[in-house]
Amino acid sequence: MLKLDSAAVKKVVSAANAAQNFAYSDYVDVLDFLKHVETAQVVGLDADVFTSVRDAVGEFVIANASTSSYQNALGLAIWIPSYYSSYSSYAEKYKTMNFNIATHWGDALRYLLQGTAN
Repeated sequence: MLKLDSAAVKKVVSAANAAQNFAYSDYVDVLDFLKHVETAQVVGLDADVFTSVRDAVGEFVIANASTSSYQNALGLAIWIPSYYSSYSSYAEKYKTMNFNIATHWGDALRYLLQGTAN
């Protein structure tokens, strides 16, 4: 993801903003986010990655239910702040999380959000 041009970055950020969010808007449903990214046809993202993420989610989400307010909630949320300022408020703490260490998700967020303002 760190090789996207500015147009692609904007599409990914827009997809995150359009995806199902929850009580804290920085938490977005992973599969709904992927659906929005795919719909946006972001150049530079490997479709195999989408399949891998879907397969991984399918392996550990064993049940899912949604309400009318959360129709697009498919079982797994991830932290995707809307603005760089939100990201930077928590970046130091996030760096120490096992998920970030394993995936470098914080690096992707920093890259995607660097051009956003609060």
